[in-house]
Amino acid sequence: MNTYFSSLRTHCDAQFFGRLIGIGLPIALQTMLFSSRSLVDILMLGQLGEADVAAIGVAGKALFVATILIFGVTTGGALLTAQYWGAGNLEGFRRKTALTAIMTGSVAVCFAAIFMVLAESVMGLATNDARVIELGAEYLRITGAAMVTIALGSSLSVSLRAMNKPGISTFFSFIGISLNMFLNWVLIFGHLGFPAMGIAGAAWATLISGIVEVSLLYLFVYRNQMAAAFNFQHIREAFEPVGMKRFLSLSLPTAANHLIWSSGIFVYHAVLGQAGVEGLAALSVITPIESFALALLIGLSNAASVLMGNQLGATGWMWFTRRPGALRCSVSAVQ
Repeated sequence: MNTYFSSLRTHCDAQFFGRLIGIGLPIALQTMLFSSRSLVDILMLGQLGEADVAAIGVAGKALFVATILIFGVTTGGALLTAQYWGAGNLEGFRRKTALTAIMTGSVAVCFAAIFMVLAESVMGLATNDARVIELGAEYLRITGAAMVTIALGSSLSVSLRAMNKPGISTFFSFIGISLNMFLNWVLIFGHLGFPAMGIAGAAWATLISGIVEVSLLYLFVYRNQMAAAFNFQHIREAFEPVGMKRFLSLSLPTAANHLIWSSGIFVYHAVLGQAGVEGLAALSVITPIESFALALLIGLSNAASVLMGNQLGATGWMWFTRRPGALRCSVSAVQ
């Protein structure tokens, strides 16, 4: 017990909390910026009618399930890249960054295909209103491709966090949300000579701003030759068996947990959606506000995982395997 309290006093110092806040606040701000995209869409589409708000609410919840699952998959990459960075193994760090990008990108492509091909079926899970299904399906088909940009952006973001540079991805998220707001104004209502596209305009604004945001982020990282810039050699080496096993052992449980949680929220949305378009519209407005409330907690928890991963990587990381009648603990250096 005395050892526990001694360890607690050692880590709960001003330097630790300074690093925690320094990493956590940019992550929290980035999470808030991400959540604000749907809020901006809802506020602007609210001027068109309840059906548009209800449609984007249901479609947004389907996208939320996919996004949360992608974030769950990045968990393995976040922990491993933090450990490799803490160990000073830059080649291993780049290999795990490449592996994270490939794995999350694969999940994103699967969801993009589902949203493009089965958009009406996905919308039909939450509402029976034909107009809401039609509008939401149109939104899903376009924004489904944005899943790939979310996957690629989040993959690089977790590596930047491991490097204790979360402000870089937050800065480009700010550019993305600013562009999204501008394109919403142009495409939803038909300004600057563009036709008024309604909910389809909001979808195109989301997709275009996501592509620009991720492209600028990767351009910045590669032009500045940062440690997170991986190449084709790192991609080829990323799938070695031991590394894949470590990645999957960390990512799969978290991804499953995220999937169950987000699916439950979608089901809740679907049940209330049976009450009518008005209920869906009201719930659509509330949901982004709830996301803002969670942003700070998400930021601090992600920051804590980065600091722990850095520390584990610097000292060697510990893993446990259970044998019949015994618990074996091994410590291995990050190779």
